Amino acid sequence: MAAEEEDELLGERLLFLPDRHVRYFQRSLQALPEQCSSLETSRLTIAFFALSGLDMLNSLHVVDKVEIIEWIYSLQVLPTEDKSNLDRCGFRGSSCLGLPFNPSKGHGIYHPYDSGHIAMTYTALCSLLILGDDLSRVNKEACLAGLRALQLPDGSFCAVPEGSENDMRFVYCASCICYMLNDWSGMDMEKSIEYIRRSMSYENALGQGAGLEAHDALHAYFGICGLSLMGESGINEVHPALNVSLTTYKHLQQLHDSWKSKNYEKSSNHVHRST
Repeated sequence: MAAEEEDELLGERLLFLPDRHVRYFQRSLQALPEQCSSLETSRLTIAFFALSGLDMLNSLHVVDKVEIIEWIYSLQVLPTEDKSNLDRCGFRGSSCLGLPFNPSKGHGIYHPYDSGHIAMTYTALCSLLILGDDLSRVNKEACLAGLRALQLPDGSFCAVPEGSENDMRFVYCASCICYMLNDWSGMDMEKSIEYIRRSMSYENALGQGAGLEAHDALHAYFGICGLSLMGESGINEVHPALNVSLTTYKHLQQLHDSWKSKNYEKSSNHVHRST
């Protein structure tokens, strides 16, 4: 009996059960398990992946979109009345600082430890788009000013104003932010392009910076995608949502169209035979 139950359980695990994944993503948006407590300051990134998962499963209807949009906007670091903190603006990862809830209305409140994070700004904008928001409450001027402040003299980006590691991940984040806001004043594009070019290694990949050994295919990919978004010649355009080239995306669309056509023909033939 025990063996049969075990086999049934194994069979169940091998099945793709969308409803259970939906519930998991819902739970991730509400509360995190104890072992994920260290990710509290990056809660916005977790929300992005959960929302993306629900979007892929065509299940965004199970969440309160308006409520989540308000929460995301409450994480925007707004400029103070005198705009003295413009170089610290963007989106923070969570409400762990305990600042008053403000869904991006009016002026911001200065706090010495409050600042945007480049990856959180990227995931915030993506999440708002997934939820169908029009980005009307995004303070573009402030976000782009905060982004400019994160660019280093060599063209790379760090994550926060206090300083951090700098590599291709953040160049990619910066490129996506400028692309989504349709404003490239948030970065010195020429410097970033030069940084990526100087990071070419003898393995024909991209390192973390000039003269460094290539890190992995992921960082090389980020660098090339960044160049694509910046309009570098000789590189295929990248689809910013699917993270594949537009050539691949067009091929996928052609496949979808051909499948629809075949399904339509089968359906038509079936109807014809029936009559």
